[in-house]
Amino acid sequence: ALVCLAYNIGGGNFSRSTLLKVIKADKNNMPEIEKQWNKWVYSGKTILKGLQKRRKKEFALYKAAVLAQYTKVECYDMGLECKTK
Repeated sequence: ALVCLAYNIGGGNFSRSTLLKVIKADKNNMPEIEKQWNKWVYSGKTILKGLQKRRKKEFALYKAAVLAQYTKVECYDMGLECKTK
């Protein structure tokens, strides 16, 4: 999901993004990561519905991959909602 996003927005933009800074600070901060992820839906100053759909799917893939590494107890302890082991 991150590779897809980085490819679509450009490596330079991704490397300087607040999204990447948030992920590096705490890969489990799903509310903030989702907020930052969903900022990448513009073409100029226009929001594109197709990009909104794409970003929503990309974030779902990212979240599922991150949460898949934890047990339900670990998710609960971190205050995350996940459906794993």
